[in-house]
Amino acid sequence: MSSNHKNMSTKTCAICKTTINVNDKNDEDALRELKTNFGDVGQEHCVVVCDVCYEKVRPDKNPKQFAEYKAEKN
Repeated sequence: MSSNHKNMSTKTCAICKTTINVNDKNDEDALRELKTNFGDVGQEHCVVVCDVCYEKVRPDKNPKQFAEYKAEKN
């Protein structure tokens, strides 16, 4: 196994249930992206999703659905 795969783990996408490989080393990048794209959403409200499903739920591409989600949480 190469060193590129040393920090990888297998997860299941919470939306489509596809098995994906996640680079655990990028947790800081993921948290930064979370804050940038979703604002003050706590990690306890987060799930792992694959890139395809992420594109479907991105707030900048789905502002109406994101506004509804935020309204539900408040």
